[in-house]
Amino acid sequence: MKKLITLVACLAFLLVAMPVMAKKPEKVQKVEVCHVIEANDVVEDFRLPNWPSGFVVDLHFGKVISVSQNAVDAHLVHGDNTTYAEGQGPIDLFIAAGVHLPAANCWVVVR
Repeated sequence: MKKLITLVACLAFLLVAMPVMAKKPEKVQKVEVCHVIEANDVVEDFRLPNWPSGFVVDLHFGKVISVSQNAVDAHLVHGDNTTYAEGQGPIDLFIAAGVHLPAANCWVVVR
């Protein structure tokens, strides 16, 4: 009799626990950030000819990566940014001018 009660209790537990254990966790959204690479040079006091004379910025270069939405704040704290520009064309111009930018494909404007 004890074996029968134990068997019924185990089956009841499995019927209740299995659907809960089989449920997949919700997917966390991914966010793209410009992950600033410390090895890259920073272009300080950058100004385009058609910008207002007082508008000078520093450019920090990095690589676009996709991170969990839960990790975005940690990336923002150390200089990464979700607001960035990307494109190899402008980066190629900086490289041709002698700026050291390994693996860079995005840049962040810092004022």
